[in-house]
Amino acid sequence: MSEKEVLDGLAKIDGLLSTLVKFKMAPILERELVNDFAQKLWSLTGKATAREIQKTLKCGPNRISAMWARWENSGLITKDGQSYRRIV
Repeated sequence: MSEKEVLDGLAKIDGLLSTLVKFKMAPILERELVNDFAQKLWSLTGKATAREIQKTLKCGPNRISAMWARWENSGLITKDGQSYRRIV
């Protein structure tokens, strides 16, 4: 088996796994993103720092931290160094 065939196979597996994860996480996202604040926080998570998010959403760090902790426990985000990144 050539290297290209192996890489093509891995790309196919990655695509299938991404589809399965999105399918499994869809109900959790629907349950969590029920208000404007949660939707805006979700869109900024992984793209902006906590301080930038606080300024943008005009909220304190505790509110963001509590939401991130809940999302981490639900498997929606993961800790990436000192910040979080979305799984889906």
